[in-house]
Amino acid sequence: MIMLLVFIIVFLPDALTTWRADGLQPFTRDDLQ
Repeated sequence: MIMLLVFIIVFLPDALTTWRADGLQPFTRDDLQ
């Protein structure tokens, strides 16, 4: 449960930024680096 919460806190902002940058297109882990 703790790991899931940490994952959400760390990953979600990056995901939202990537979606916004890509026009809500799917992204891969490589795109975040």
